[in-house]
Amino acid sequence: MIFNVIIFFLMMLLSVLCFVCSDKFSKGQWLHLIAGYNHLSPKQKDNVNTKKIFQNASKVSLVAGVYIFYLSIVLQFILQDLFAPFFDLLLIGIPTITFFFYVILKVKDSKKNG
Repeated sequence: MIFNVIIFFLMMLLSVLCFVCSDKFSKGQWLHLIAGYNHLSPKQKDNVNTKKIFQNASKVSLVAGVYIFYLSIVLQFILQDLFAPFFDLLLIGIPTITFFFYVILKVKDSKKNG
Protein backbone atom coordinates (compact mmCIF):
# COMPACT_ATOMS: atom_id res chain seq x y z
CA MET A 1 0.00 0.00 0.00
CA ILE A 2 2.74 2.48 0.87
CA PHE A 3 4.50 1.56 -2.37
CA ASN A 4 1.39 2.60 -4.32
CA VAL A 5 1.33 5.98 -2.59
CA ILE A 6 5.04 6.56 -3.27
CA ILE A 7 4.62 5.71 -6.96
CA PHE A 8 1.57 8.00 -7.17
CA PHE A 9 3.42 10.96 -5.69
CA LEU A 10 6.50 10.36 -7.86
CA MET A 11 4.34 10.34 -10.97
CA MET A 12 2.58 13.51 -9.82
CA LEU A 13 5.96 15.16 -9.23
CA LEU A 14 7.07 14.16 -12.72
CA SER A 15 3.83 15.56 -14.12
CA VAL A 16 4.38 18.89 -12.34
CA LEU A 17 7.96 19.01 -13.66
CA CYS A 18 6.63 18.57 -17.19
CA PHE A 19 4.19 21.45 -16.65
CA VAL A 20 6.99 23.67 -15.32
CA CYS A 21 9.23 22.77 -18.29
CA SER A 22 6.39 23.56 -20.67
CA ASP A 23 5.96 26.98 -19.09
CA LYS A 24 9.69 27.71 -19.17
CA PHE A 25 10.06 26.56 -22.79
CA SER A 26 7.16 28.76 -23.86
CA LYS A 27 8.97 31.75 -22.31
CA GLY A 28 12.27 30.86 -24.02
CA GLN A 29 13.95 29.74 -20.80
CA TRP A 30 15.70 26.49 -19.84
CA LEU A 31 16.72 26.01 -23.45
CA HIS A 32 19.68 23.84 -22.48
CA LEU A 33 17.16 21.05 -21.71
CA ILE A 34 16.17 20.78 -25.37
CA ALA A 35 18.20 17.98 -26.93
CA GLY A 36 20.77 19.24 -29.40
CA TYR A 37 20.00 22.93 -28.99
CA ASN A 38 22.91 23.63 -26.65
CA HIS A 39 25.33 22.03 -29.13
CA LEU A 40 24.49 24.50 -31.89
CA SER A 41 26.96 27.25 -32.62
CA PRO A 42 25.69 30.85 -32.41
CA LYS A 43 25.69 30.99 -36.22
CA GLN A 44 23.59 27.82 -36.45
CA LYS A 45 21.17 29.17 -33.84
CA ASP A 46 20.62 32.23 -36.06
CA ASN A 47 19.69 29.97 -39.01
CA VAL A 48 17.23 27.83 -37.05
CA ASN A 49 13.63 28.79 -36.33
CA THR A 50 14.13 28.76 -32.57
CA LYS A 51 10.63 30.03 -31.83
CA LYS A 52 9.15 26.95 -33.51
CA ILE A 53 11.51 24.67 -31.55
CA PHE A 54 10.51 26.27 -28.25
CA GLN A 55 6.80 26.10 -29.09
CA ASN A 56 7.02 22.42 -30.04
CA ALA A 57 9.05 21.59 -26.91
CA SER A 58 6.51 23.46 -24.81
CA LYS A 59 3.55 21.65 -26.37
CA VAL A 60 5.14 18.22 -26.06
CA SER A 61 6.07 18.89 -22.42
CA LEU A 62 2.51 19.97 -21.67
CA VAL A 63 1.03 16.89 -23.34
CA ALA A 64 3.55 14.68 -21.52
CA GLY A 65 2.52 16.26 -18.21
CA VAL A 66 -1.16 15.62 -18.89
CA TYR A 67 -0.38 12.05 -20.01
CA ILE A 68 1.65 11.27 -16.87
CA PHE A 69 -1.02 12.85 -14.66
CA TYR A 70 -3.68 10.71 -16.36
CA LEU A 71 -1.59 7.55 -16.00
CA SER A 72 -0.99 8.18 -12.30
CA ILE A 73 -4.75 8.37 -11.69
CA VAL A 74 -5.53 5.30 -13.83
CA LEU A 75 -2.72 3.33 -12.19
CA GLN A 76 -4.24 3.95 -8.78
CA PHE A 77 -7.59 2.62 -10.00
CA ILE A 78 -5.91 -0.42 -11.53
CA LEU A 79 -3.94 -1.18 -8.37
CA GLN A 80 -7.17 -1.10 -6.38
CA ASP A 81 -8.82 -3.55 -8.85
CA LEU A 82 -11.66 -1.18 -9.68
CA PHE A 83 -11.80 -2.09 -13.36
CA ALA A 84 -11.91 -5.28 -15.41
CA PRO A 85 -8.57 -6.29 -17.00
CA PHE A 86 -9.74 -5.53 -20.55
CA PHE A 87 -10.89 -2.08 -19.49
CA ASP A 88 -7.47 -1.52 -17.88
CA LEU A 89 -5.82 -2.11 -21.25
CA LEU A 90 -8.14 0.39 -22.92
CA LEU A 91 -7.50 3.02 -20.25
CA ILE A 92 -3.74 2.72 -20.70
CA GLY A 93 -3.36 1.57 -24.31
CA ILE A 94 -5.40 4.14 -26.20
CA PRO A 95 -3.87 7.22 -24.51
CA THR A 96 -0.38 5.73 -24.83
CA ILE A 97 -0.75 5.13 -28.55
CA THR A 98 -2.26 8.60 -28.99
CA PHE A 99 0.63 10.17 -27.05
CA PHE A 100 3.26 8.40 -29.18
CA PHE A 101 1.57 9.47 -32.42
CA TYR A 102 1.36 13.06 -31.16
CA VAL A 103 5.07 13.14 -30.35
CA ILE A 104 5.97 11.59 -33.70
CA LEU A 105 3.84 14.17 -35.54
CA LYS A 106 5.49 17.01 -33.60
CA VAL A 107 8.95 15.69 -34.44
CA LYS A 108 8.05 15.44 -38.13
CA ASP A 109 6.54 18.94 -38.00
CA SER A 110 9.65 20.43 -36.41
CA LYS A 111 11.91 18.77 -39.01
CA LYS A 112 9.73 20.03 -41.84
CA ASN A 113 9.53 23.62 -40.55
CA GLY A 114 12.89 23.85 -38.79
